[in-house]
This record gives sequence, structure tokens and C-alpha cells, in this order.
Amino acid sequence: MTTTNTENRGADLATIRAIAEAVPDPELVVVNVGDLGIIREVRAGENGFEIDVTPTYSACPATLAIELAIETAVSAQGHPVRVRRVLSPAWTTDWISSEGRAKLKASGIAPLRYAARRMIVLAAMMPGISTVPRWLARIVIA
Repeated sequence: MTTTNTENRGADLATIRAIAEAVPDPELVVVNVGDLGIIREVRAGENGFEIDVTPTYSACPATLAIELAIETAVSAQGHPVRVRRVLSPAWTTDWISSEGRAKLKASGIAPLRYAARRMIVLAAMMPGISTVPRWLARIVIA
């Protein structure tokens, strides 16, 4: 898609981002993908728009469904689009919007960092536990 007016191009990118970010998360229906912060970049390419998506973890079973839902939502508005999966940098809970955190909290879903800290405290209280798994430490420290 070629746009000569940069002002219109910016508006188009904002519109495409808004459409993509409004797609609900198929597993956590109280939030959308915008709340989770997994839409990394939206840009105009030669054949339409390109949207980079970073899943909440690399083996997330909902990733393909999310990518297809984003593609469907943007295409339904008449915009050619290509969704790309981007794994680096890896998603972090820091990317969840404040609105997303509030929605999760209101639904009784603990933010991951809090849950991970609780797991470390509980693990430290268990007899025979001397170390914390690296993946868990990364969540809390990140």
C-alpha cells in the first residue's frame, strides 16, 4: 500500500493498531491483545499493513488463533494485512497495560509477578528446597 501523505499514513497506522488491539484474547476473555501488549509494531508495507505480534510465551497454544483473529479483524475493515510472529524480545508482564492489569485483577487473576513471588516464598518455606528454578527467578526479576 503506497501512501504519499505522511499525515494520512500515521492516521492509518493508528487505525490499524486500534483494530488489532481490540481483538479479544481467546484464553483470557476479560482482556484484549492490546491490554496484554503483544502487538509490537504496526507498519505500512508494500502490499498492505504488517503487524508484529509477540506471544505471551513461545509455545502459547492460542498464538495462531490470535494471529488469525487479528488478520481477520483488519481484513474485514478492507485493509490488506500480514501478521508476523516475533519472539525476540520475549514478552514480559511489564507490557500489560494498566487497564489490562485492572481488568485481570477485577476478574481475580493475579498478575504473574505477584503469583511468582508467592511461589518463591512458598518454595522457600518447604523443607529440602534450596534453590528456585531459573525460569521462575527470571519472571520475578524481569
